[in-house]
Amino acid sequence: MKDIKKDVLDTFLRMVQVDSESFNEKAMVDFLIEEIDSRGWKCEKIIQPVSVGNLTKDLHIPFTQEEIEKQTCQLAVVIEGNDNTKEPIYLCAHIDTVAPGKGIKPIVDGEIIKTDGTTILGSDDKSGVASIVCAVDQVLKNNLPHGKLVLLFVALEEKGHIGALQANIKDFGVNYGYVFDTGNDIGRLVKRDQHGRTLRLTIKAKSLKNHAMACLDNNSLTAAVDLMAQFPKKTFDMEDITFCQITRLDNTYQPGYMVPYQTDVRYTVRSFNLEKLEKMCKQVTDILDNFEMENIEISYTLAPHLTYGYDMSDLPRGEELMAKAVECIHEMGLKEEYITTGLGGHDSSAFIREGIPSLVLASGMRNIHTCQEYIYIKDLENCAILIQKLIEKA
Repeated sequence: MKDIKKDVLDTFLRMVQVDSESFNEKAMVDFLIEEIDSRGWKCEKIIQPVSVGNLTKDLHIPFTQEEIEKQTCQLAVVIEGNDNTKEPIYLCAHIDTVAPGKGIKPIVDGEIIKTDGTTILGSDDKSGVASIVCAVDQVLKNNLPHGKLVLLFVALEEKGHIGALQANIKDFGVNYGYVFDTGNDIGRLVKRDQHGRTLRLTIKAKSLKNHAMACLDNNSLTAAVDLMAQFPKKTFDMEDITFCQITRLDNTYQPGYMVPYQTDVRYTVRSFNLEKLEKMCKQVTDILDNFEMENIEISYTLAPHLTYGYDMSDLPRGEELMAKAVECIHEMGLKEEYITTGLGGHDSSAFIREGIPSLVLASGMRNIHTCQEYIYIKDLENCAILIQKLIEKA
């Protein structure tokens, strides 16, 4: 049987050459099905469709819903256990990448893997995907004791965890699981994740005079500028990384008019502290509720939590999962590192929201979302070994 280092390296190099930018994940699902079949796994493979619902405009998706359904899906793999003393667990990594992620040509340069600098590498998150596949293959080929394993290869993580939110995690009967999707050294554990909310604001001019005179009246952009000047727009608390920022502005014009009659604004608030996040949201909605301008009407919605934050120390089994991972990390001669800050969220948020204890662990990716992205070959190997150990300790 192929050595795990050679296996994960070979699998990763082939995997990153499969184009799978967000909304085009089907090729990766096809690749994984073929890969699993070639390894002879006894398992159930479930292709899950993913719907973007009414998010199409918000995400500025250049595809129709029909096109999305043809190109976007994700994969769940269910492997029954051979030891009923071990708990059923899930292992997750996302299969979509950011752009530019087409035509990736990985280069092995000594102990690292990189690209020629014209594309990303795709180790976010194919390092996690490849490590899961190769670790599970080792367990199955060696007939090692394991409980039920559910592998979730989810789509659209880079677009707000849409795939994870539709993974139907509860249907699989798992007790807990691990998401492999954060950067740098193997041994990193994400101890807490951010809360995030988005406010969507629509500003309309009730009427505009003819195209030449319209610029003399209040228009939607005039009002938007006045409102945005009042919004908090910076980091307010470094300890909890509480920050607010305008993240999108779109104007709609009538043909020939110099000024817009409608302006849509997207405003994001994030914090590791839920109380601080809600306080900041209240400050913004108070500004909107008290805003008045002649010829202008506004409406807004404060969306449900974009990401549902958490602290592992406060979650059921959170400390247990971290202790289990640290034990495995120490057995490998590595050192643990707890991440307590950082922007954005993880797919774990969707699973924790469904009551499934979840821990995010590093998969070795570095300089992600840039054309200078790279990964150490040793980190790929260590990630796969760590996954194998976590399966054995379930």
